[in-house]
Amino acid sequence: MKGSIAPLVAGLWLATVSVSGTRAPAHEYRVARTVVVADEVACMPAMSRAPNGDLVVLYSMQWEPFPWGDLLKTVVSKDGGATWSRPRVIWRPDDPRVTFQVGNAMQVLSNGDLIAIVKCWVVPKREGVTPAETRPAQIYDTRELQVNTTHPDTPYGLKESRTRPELWLLRSRDSGRSWIRKPLNIRHSRFGRPIETADGRLLMPMFGWYLQSRDFGQTWGDPQWFGTPFDKEVNLVQTLKGALFTVMRQNGELGSRRVFGTTRSNDGGATWSKWRLLGVRGKMPDLLVLPSGRILMAVGFEGVTDGSEFYRRGDRNSFATLFYSDNAGRTWQRDTPLAPVQAGTSVLPADNPCMVPLKDGNIFVVVQAHDRRARGPLVGYSTGLSLIGNLIEPANRAPQRNPQPPPTSPPEPAANGPARHAAR
Repeated sequence: MKGSIAPLVAGLWLATVSVSGTRAPAHEYRVARTVVVADEVACMPAMSRAPNGDLVVLYSMQWEPFPWGDLLKTVVSKDGGATWSRPRVIWRPDDPRVTFQVGNAMQVLSNGDLIAIVKCWVVPKREGVTPAETRPAQIYDTRELQVNTTHPDTPYGLKESRTRPELWLLRSRDSGRSWIRKPLNIRHSRFGRPIETADGRLLMPMFGWYLQSRDFGQTWGDPQWFGTPFDKEVNLVQTLKGALFTVMRQNGELGSRRVFGTTRSNDGGATWSKWRLLGVRGKMPDLLVLPSGRILMAVGFEGVTDGSEFYRRGDRNSFATLFYSDNAGRTWQRDTPLAPVQAGTSVLPADNPCMVPLKDGNIFVVVQAHDRRARGPLVGYSTGLSLIGNLIEPANRAPQRNPQPPPTSPPEPAANGPARHAAR
């Protein structure tokens, strides 16, 4: 992530345990403010701070690559995330079967371009399904969404099928006001933000591998392997000393389900270290390197082995958590959970967190929210999904005049906010 921010340091409002099980020091960060970012159906966001200072969020309206029908939308904040614009459609597909996924894949480049990598899917319907069937997983043919990846020479996505997504690159040269769309002729799945390295390469993480470009994403080279066979999401950063560092989800191939692992390269990606477990459980991680060298990691569905726990775990009011590492990602400290917008709400931080550094040294995070009281066959696909934001600040900074306490009340449905959402 581009931009200069001051080092973030010291204490917070909740005791914690480190991932190694020992007693942790006081929190380094706190949630200073929460805000509704998009209270309509909004799924799998990506966010960057544009060259003009705006926070730009892209999202789709389907979590899975089905049911058919989708729009790609944007919301913008001109005041560091305190208020957000009305949603605006930036891509309405000609084919009504298409669904989109953007999944944390946005970045500002050194030439001033704002880019996003968007997956476009068409998942076919099963033959012989009756009109009375309402369950999407029974209506749509998902059999080819999974690929056998047990051999390290066949990473996920390199076996094409009729349900593989087509990747498009969206580029804005005016801080997100208008977008140019270009097909990449790549039909593979992916997650995570592209990063620009110190030597000018643009790296795009895929599922277990990556592509690189030397012309700001106009053309892409051959697949490069992280050295793992895993078929889940990856995020990638470059440390201040130049090492490339990954965080990847695995689903039990080398340990307990959803425990992250990592590989590291000290030679620009020519070779990678042996894959090892990190001891942090979750999915859809986002990474941010601070000027101090500290790495922040925001984790979705942290601490759970299956998303269904979200609906059963009444003891938790957040499922997305901030971690940090002061040794280039070798060990991690659990810090603070992200916060819901109001006490007692059933709309909770859940998945796909995206971080952006602000000029004042704070961090803004947009996160996928799920409504724990949502009901119906489209729960988890579109029903009950929205976006909320957290302003994260150093815990040793003087608190705001009216700080928000951590919500502890039993959940209840949240009402829709105004057209332009103000921070609470």
